[in-house]
Amino acid sequence: MKIVLILLEIIGLLSNQAWSQDVYKRFHVEQGSGPITRTGNLGGSCDGVDVEKGFDIAKVYREAIDMASVALKALDNYDSDATVRSNLFTWFGIEENVATHTVAASSVDRFNTVQENYAELVEQSEQEDDGAEARIFCSEKWRWKTRWVYNEETGEKTGQLLKVNPNFDSEWDYWSPRFKSYSGDRVMCGPTTFGFTSFEERSSITFCPLSFQWASRKHSLSEWRSGERTIPQGKNMQFMVSTPGILLHELMHMWSGAEDQSFIDPHDQKSKKAYGAVLTGELASVDPDKAADNADNFMWFAIASYLSQYDWSRVVSASRTRVAGTTSRSVFRKRTHRRHNSHHSHHFANIEAWGDDM
Repeated sequence: MKIVLILLEIIGLLSNQAWSQDVYKRFHVEQGSGPITRTGNLGGSCDGVDVEKGFDIAKVYREAIDMASVALKALDNYDSDATVRSNLFTWFGIEENVATHTVAASSVDRFNTVQENYAELVEQSEQEDDGAEARIFCSEKWRWKTRWVYNEETGEKTGQLLKVNPNFDSEWDYWSPRFKSYSGDRVMCGPTTFGFTSFEERSSITFCPLSFQWASRKHSLSEWRSGERTIPQGKNMQFMVSTPGILLHELMHMWSGAEDQSFIDPHDQKSKKAYGAVLTGELASVDPDKAADNADNFMWFAIASYLSQYDWSRVVSASRTRVAGTTSRSVFRKRTHRRHNSHHSHHFANIEAWGDDM
């Protein structure tokens, strides 16, 4: 009887893991094919996208959740792993009690916040679609630029122009036949935008064209995690941007409520969005509490944890810090970033574009 119970527990555990890794149980992934029409393919389809480079939304989702799970487990090893302590200091400003190698009292609340946010993401991945039909799109074409007023109940065009309707401030707007709602009068997928998250009645994550056109795109980091491919010493961390990492960033917005934070860069006194491995680290140095509420900080710490055979705390690949010892302090100097955009109702994962010779 005991053996049977143990087997049932194992089967239940595996079932839960399989459930949490199934993107189709948690999202409606847009899969339309053929021309975009008002009655057929409504746009934003992931069907056949970038297959020559190995894009598979199911695998990307599994890896994103795996990265979050690995990051969560890394937090459990804080006391025993100096590299974990270094990475947490770099991306969240979490201070170490150097006498005991435990989290300093001043950083306990922030540590708990980071832990809770990763845990929320993992827990949410284990839920079934709650009926709100959160969606994943692989282009912005689910938003149609229009000058017409549509009925938000029926989705039918009324024949009235937006410019003569007092409820609209612009001659043009973006209408979604999928959600039967308007979504603002600006393009969201700019030239440096990998994706964005929409909320409320348009609950969705959208991958922008850059995710599938960037020359150095990686739809998985599994080859580097397994050691099948290696990373030379001193390699800039920006090279490890991946589609699962981008999805993790967006899931932090959707499920954990993380924001895209701005800060005043002490080097030039300019306000900047904290995107990228360097600027997220500088945010942690300037305002660590904001870092614990910035989606990109969670992405970069997760990448560092996922590729744990390296020490990324200085934003370049290095040998791991010995297990016992004091946390190393990170230095941020190299500045080669592209300008980022922002929008108050959507969240971007605009990440610097780099070449890749690995």
